[in-house]
Amino acid sequence: HLRKGANLRFIVTNLPDGCADPSALYEDHYCACGEMENRIKEQQLGLFADRTSTHHLSSDQLRLWFSTAAYTLINPLRRVLIHFASACPYQPLFQKVWQRLQHCPLRR
Repeated sequence: HLRKGANLRFIVTNLPDGCADPSALYEDHYCACGEMENRIKEQQLGLFADRTSTHHLSSDQLRLWFSTAAYTLINPLRRVLIHFASACPYQPLFQKVWQRLQHCPLRR
């Protein structure tokens, strides 16, 4: 429910009536597909996996392998949190670096 009112979602399926709970079908399957699409887009834009412009298939395949390896290494780092002690002398420096990194474009 949003400020403007109900935000209805519809899923068209050929499953028999009563085979699946509609809210579970939406939340467990449909939303999961959208989340996977976000990860694919993240890999394409952030790790240059969309660039397959060479004339040889093997070159493009190698580029995608490198991109996939980089994504596999970087993905677990999305959950890393850094906590500083209140007396840490470098805390303001790290905050300034973090703020500047937030404004850097992922791609030029």
